[in-house]
Amino acid sequence: MTTHHEEVKSHSVDLSEILDISVTEMLILQNLIRYPTSNVLRINLLENLNTMIGHKSNSGKKIPASSFYHKLDRLEKRGLISYDNVDGKVQSIQATDLGSQVMGEIKKISLFTLTDIYDSVQEMIPEFLMNTGITPNFEDILIINLEEYIDTRIIELISTYSKNSYILADDEMYEMYVRKGINPKIMQTKFKNGLIREADGFFDGAILVGYDCLDKQYVGFMRDWLKDTTRVVKKGGIILVTSIEDFPKVDHFVIQSMIEDLEVSDIVTHTGEESLLNELQIAGIKESKIFKIKGMLFGYGFA
Repeated sequence: MTTHHEEVKSHSVDLSEILDISVTEMLILQNLIRYPTSNVLRINLLENLNTMIGHKSNSGKKIPASSFYHKLDRLEKRGLISYDNVDGKVQSIQATDLGSQVMGEIKKISLFTLTDIYDSVQEMIPEFLMNTGITPNFEDILIINLEEYIDTRIIELISTYSKNSYILADDEMYEMYVRKGINPKIMQTKFKNGLIREADGFFDGAILVGYDCLDKQYVGFMRDWLKDTTRVVKKGGIILVTSIEDFPKVDHFVIQSMIEDLEVSDIVTHTGEESLLNELQIAGIKESKIFKIKGMLFGYGFA
């Protein structure tokens, strides 16, 4: 069985295309994308950017022409913009398809990373427990993090509901948790011969965080993990799976535009209520139900 750490999700745009793009380069791309059918001249683009910066900052600062032309050359060499040349002279500039894709991914990452999931989960878990009547009185709990981006606060929050907590992770991933300051009382477990190494019925309960967060090509691996979780949780023990609900339709063109960006993102994935319930049933989880709260799905049932 392949671990989550080994199965890193693929993106339509390589993250290396994004990581070292400067703010000025983002502004250049955004301006070119905003006016896709216009013949944008370099000098006009520079003036637009300086007007924007001066208006926002009231500082009178401007982008030096030499720096601006250097950034244009960087973007052009990376295939993010292209020049229209006449007699060897640059007449106008436009964003390429790759440039538009890169800018789109930057927007999606920015939208999602501004959301503090921890604060929301901190409120949702007590409400989930109150509404379902589940008493979190665990001796040993298994935590499986399917998120690509690790928030150790969520893992530690889950661990407060159990005397002993175990996180499923290979050695490299567990070392990363430790470097991020995870509570050393949260112990490591891992796969052995393709299965979670603990014996049948070892855990009182289990929680899989972010079941929606892996690419569709890895759904088989997720199902394997979920199914094996039913083995290592004792009969009648609770299994909880979290996911992000399908995004709603909103009657506001700005917000709906943001939602549509997130819907087509490889980085931000989500699942419907029926799909998550189906996953629980495929894994053999008994009395499967879905609890919805503020855009989060809590799928749960019993081993």
